[in-house]
Amino acid sequence: MTIRSFPVLHSDELLFSGVARYFDHMDFPNRSASTRELFGARTYKPILDFPSHLDSFTSQLLRNCGYPTTDQIIDEHTLFPLFAPFLPPDRLERLRKAMHEDAGREARLRAGIMSSRIPLIRELRLCTKCVRADRQEFGEAYWHRSHQIQEMKVCHTHEIPLQKMKNDFVGEEYISAEQALKISEWDESKPNKNDIEKFSNLAIDAHWLLDNPQNQITPRMLYKRYFELLDRGGFVQKYSSKLSLNKLSEKFQEYYSNSYLESLHCDLKNHVPSNWLVRLMESSGNDVQHPLHHLLVIRFLGESAETFFQKIYRKKLKGSEEFHSSSYVSTIQLNKKNLFTYPDGKSDQCPAKQAANRNQHWIQQTDGLKTTVKNQ
Repeated sequence: MTIRSFPVLHSDELLFSGVARYFDHMDFPNRSASTRELFGARTYKPILDFPSHLDSFTSQLLRNCGYPTTDQIIDEHTLFPLFAPFLPPDRLERLRKAMHEDAGREARLRAGIMSSRIPLIRELRLCTKCVRADRQEFGEAYWHRSHQIQEMKVCHTHEIPLQKMKNDFVGEEYISAEQALKISEWDESKPNKNDIEKFSNLAIDAHWLLDNPQNQITPRMLYKRYFELLDRGGFVQKYSSKLSLNKLSEKFQEYYSNSYLESLHCDLKNHVPSNWLVRLMESSGNDVQHPLHHLLVIRFLGESAETFFQKIYRKKLKGSEEFHSSSYVSTIQLNKKNLFTYPDGKSDQCPAKQAANRNQHWIQQTDGLKTTVKNQ
């Protein structure tokens, strides 16, 4: 089967939404059979966050027509980038592999959402102002992936409450935003007015991560930055360098109201030895936790997702420049590319050493940062 008329996927659109719009346009009489054929599977249920069988799907798209690759779909039209910076590299690689192949349940297990207290999304959401803007620009509304994050209650763009479908279509069939607007009843998310700014900040941070994939972050880089901020905030004991866990939990609950944390299913119900905040801080990345936990901690420590990750990259870039100014140049390739670093430059096969020998320029690139380093 060759798909000749699959719609262009819009910015921040879920693959789920693109498939639903495709079915609307083609008017297939049996969507279940068409779904199985589209993804090359005997049984296939629609998945919002981490769809699988994507290699089978992209292999059917008409070639040389500008359709996205499997990795482009994963990075730009699923929730993968939201979870990526908080997963160990080997687990992240297995998650991506599961989405390429026919391992839908495994993908969710690798992401860690099956073991989280935060419930899976069951009601599709939309922003009424986004619907109006999308219809004006594209002629139809679509499902935004930044609206379909678990417990997301506010639109990051318009900072208004999201509307939730009363009908439960998730996991049952593909339904487009336009079809849902015609047949469904809606409930408005009603966040506490006192917490609206925090809900908006959470939405902005989550969208930034989706829009700026941080696939090369490692747990070591992440927790080094956490420790710096915790130390600056007075949560690290002066002589032992240990975290003051009681103080951290107390201040965290002073910063966030209990009602706010409960609405996100992120409350610290258990005492200090076992609440999710303590486990996150002590795990150094071994205890995989939901991205919302990390985003809550980042804001509590005085950063946004953008400033937090950009500072990690600035330090990494600065350290690389200082090291290589005397001899070699290393290359850091980010966003949908592999990371190659050569800390000693001893290997004859080291591209950095070969470049230095040829007196070439190499580019070090991070999200929003680009620096050219020239071998002297």
